[in-house]
Amino acid sequence: MTINEIAIPPKVNITLDFKVTQIYITDSEDLVMVEINDNGELDVCIDLIDRKLKEQRSEFKSTNKECEAILCWVEYILTLVCFSISIVCLLVTLLTYLLFSVLRTVAGRNNMFLSGSLLMAQVSLLASLHISQPSILCQVIGVVTHFLWLWMFSWSFMCSYHMYHVFTANTPTYSAGSTTHGLRKSVCGSFVLPATAVIAVIVYSYWATQGRQVGYGNVMCYLDLPLFR
Repeated sequence: MTINEIAIPPKVNITLDFKVTQIYITDSEDLVMVEINDNGELDVCIDLIDRKLKEQRSEFKSTNKECEAILCWVEYILTLVCFSISIVCLLVTLLTYLLFSVLRTVAGRNNMFLSGSLLMAQVSLLASLHISQPSILCQVIGVVTHFLWLWMFSWSFMCSYHMYHVFTANTPTYSAGSTTHGLRKSVCGSFVLPATAVIAVIVYSYWATQGRQVGYGNVMCYLDLPLFR
């Protein structure tokens, strides 16, 4: 406790140190709730301490909200910049495969589908950030976004599996007919995982909410259920 006797009236500053935090008492209205007892000990009204602690918590929350707003804005800008760069690079990749037919081998076509699915997934995710929810459009974007990201993972697995097959096969031979047939099988197979997952989410959500929700577009333009995120 410090007392400035020069000031008129004397100014009293009291600091309560609770180790984890400190409370400062300087206002005259607060000082009436403080007294020194006969033993020379400082007695402080518990209501004053509670009020000061609440004020500190509210100030801390307001500061955190400002920081969160700034961080969200920075995250949003970084998302737009990074996704834009990625989309441009994916477009260049697809254009390269389209211009040079020699690159359109089995592995090349797999890479084309991988790049295309990733491109569409990123565009869909960017679109979901600018659509208000809940709405029918938000639900559709949520389903499409979930499907496309899972489709991208399917093609990533197929690319890896094809490379494994190439390096482990004894006599790798591909004809034009077998390549086209294999591509059709790969495209059809790539839909199995995303379609199964999306249908499972819709069926479970519809059953769990008694037909009120489909699992997309209620909280955000993506999955509503934490179980499937």
